[in-house]
Amino acid sequence: MSTDPRDPVPPDDGELVEDETIVAHDGPVEETRVVRRRERRGPSQNELWPWLLLLLLAVLVGLGALWYFTRDTTKPVPNVVGNTLETAVQRLQDDGFKADITRSNSDRPAGEVYDQSPDGGTKADEGATVQIGVSEGPATAEVPSVVGATEADARNQLTEAGFEVNAVQVFSDQPEGQVVAQNPSSGEEQKGSTVRINVSKGSGEVTVPDVVG
Repeated sequence: MSTDPRDPVPPDDGELVEDETIVAHDGPVEETRVVRRRERRGPSQNELWPWLLLLLLAVLVGLGALWYFTRDTTKPVPNVVGNTLETAVQRLQDDGFKADITRSNSDRPAGEVYDQSPDGGTKADEGATVQIGVSEGPATAEVPSVVGATEADARNQLTEAGFEVNAVQVFSDQPEGQVVAQNPSSGEEQKGSTVRINVSKGSGEVTVPDVVG
């Protein structure tokens, strides 16, 4: 059936549905018109799928971002103090850390780790750098020769060289207060070690008065 051009054409924003049929009498001619209208209806199922997929994708992206920014990436740092340098570096690398090495003198044997930062057991980010101090052995210094010096001068020289002083008073034919011997006498020794000095307290001889008679 053709559409009457006099019928208003509604905007194309819905599905065309038949509403009612009108019979009009205009003189001897009987005219039948079908009035149609468009009803706005909700989106079809096919139209909803893209939006649902976009919503699901947004939720997944949000959950992924939440997990990434809230995950715990820290782990305990292994304790490597007392290990050799090679062993310490290997342990740190096996646990996912890097090693930054500093060498200096210490009481520990040469090549042994004597310090680390962060300390063992402390949590740090995976891939973080751990500072480790490696011993080069005890520091040494030349023992100065102080035989013949006064006790005060000998103490000053030995202390400035990094040694402890143990002064022992002994009888000697040298003037009182003079250093007559030391041990060790000279050479390289560990700093902080003790040097013994023998300090004269005189010969210990006295003149016996003549009391005959």
